[in-house]
Amino acid sequence: MPPFRGCGGSIHFYYPLTGFLMGIVFGLLYYFSRSLIPSIIVHILWNLFATTLNSLNN
Repeated sequence: MPPFRGCGGSIHFYYPLTGFLMGIVFGLLYYFSRSLIPSIIVHILWNLFATTLNSLNN
């Protein structure tokens, strides 16, 4: 069972749909790989993507 299950998406209250969908993606990544490393890498890439888009829009 992944650590902190069920609480990760709840801190993304500004973007509940994105937090929910990414939580499903991270859960599936963990389920199939049995490792947190792929989820961490995807989370880093997602944050980089979102930060870059936010910077370009400002």
